[in-house]
Amino acid sequence: MAAAATLAVLSAPLAAVPSYAGAAQGGGGRGLAELRVATYNVSMFRETDGELARDLRDADDEPQDEEVRNVAEIIRRERPDVLLLNEFDYDSRGEALDLFRRNFLEVGRGAPRRSPTSTGWPSAATPASPAAST
Repeated sequence: MAAAATLAVLSAPLAAVPSYAGAAQGGGGRGLAELRVATYNVSMFRETDGELARDLRDADDEPQDEEVRNVAEIIRRERPDVLLLNEFDYDSRGEALDLFRRNFLEVGRGAPRRSPTSTGWPSAATPASPAAST
């Protein structure tokens, strides 16, 4: 079973940089443009390493692809500027994330950012954790 998940962030270029729209606010005040941020627990994890990338490589009519297409449709409909995908299988090369973007999202919204998370790793609350034995 794939024990690790990754937190994947897809963002529009410079999405985190606020845009000042003082003239649009009237009265010369400085207002910030709206930045839409979303987090989505996509539950895209598989039993073995590399299985998610294999599933995402072909966008055919298998049952797991329908679930992935539904996730992609929601993301396209909501159109967040910054998106955090939770429970997306960890892949050090980012292959699964790239395949998800290319084969299911089909949008050019900037470069993905990836960061490992502790999801699936033993923690102090887990008896198997070295921290729990101290």
